[in-house]
Amino acid sequence: MSKVAILLSSYNGDVFVEDQIRSIYEQDFKDFTLYIRDDGSKPEFVAYLKSLQEKYPFVLYEGENLGFLKSFMWLVRNVDDAEYYSFADQDDEWYPDKLSTAVKWLDEHKSDKPVLYHGAYDIVNMKGEKTGEFYYSEDGYDFRKSIMENHYSGFAMVVNRAMREHMICARDEKMGFHDWWAAMVAHAFGISYSDTKKCAAHKAHGDNVTKITLGTKIKWGLKTLREESEPHNRSMEFMRCFGDKLNEKDRKVLAWFSDEKYHLGHALIKALYPKRWRPDIVSEVVNRLLMLIGKI
Repeated sequence: MSKVAILLSSYNGDVFVEDQIRSIYEQDFKDFTLYIRDDGSKPEFVAYLKSLQEKYPFVLYEGENLGFLKSFMWLVRNVDDAEYYSFADQDDEWYPDKLSTAVKWLDEHKSDKPVLYHGAYDIVNMKGEKTGEFYYSEDGYDFRKSIMENHYSGFAMVVNRAMREHMICARDEKMGFHDWWAAMVAHAFGISYSDTKKCAAHKAHGDNVTKITLGTKIKWGLKTLREESEPHNRSMEFMRCFGDKLNEKDRKVLAWFSDEKYHLGHALIKALYPKRWRPDIVSEVVNRLLMLIGKI
């Protein structure tokens, strides 16, 4: 059993994937196994991945196209042979001490509770030039805020086995994002730490699945008006999985978001709540309006 299982979901990542795999095998911490699930890529890319196995001893699974969340969760459910679990995107590059830094902190904070380590990271363009950085402090981030705001990016997380067990309780289609689910779990039942130390270079480009732009925000808002919202679905699923395990305060807050039918009282509590739900004012106003009409 390796100390760390690294879980990577690939999809037609010809331009990126070898740089990421190389950066993983250049880690100064060596007690890991890399598991790659290909999410229904074109045959040429799968053949390319297999050729890379001649240089890098990763485990490769070929699968049908499920989408990034279900592909990652397939790995979470099927890889059960490590003390810690680390997620990797195909289009980033890890810094050499990413794993050693995370493992050192996790070893110092061993627990039967779910534990989540998250590293800061640089944002770079396709030329490798730094364009920004990502770090969120844990200050003020609690279970209430985790319902509406996610401070973690999956590829910068390393979690323990207890977190894995809490992740596989959920139905994939209700989670929305595996890292967001982990954020809620950590703040309901466990331990979380946001390190200021940079762990990776995150490449920002047009094909990023989780890239947030004004366009994606508008698209999300229109989708939320038509369908059940992700926060609502995730809250209902969290209540189904863990409602009886939550403390009274957190269960009360979660109940505001997990009504199966419109509840005017809960809508007003959320929409008029005196503390912020979201970090930026536009999202705050839009989400409070969606709360008021029962879409969140």
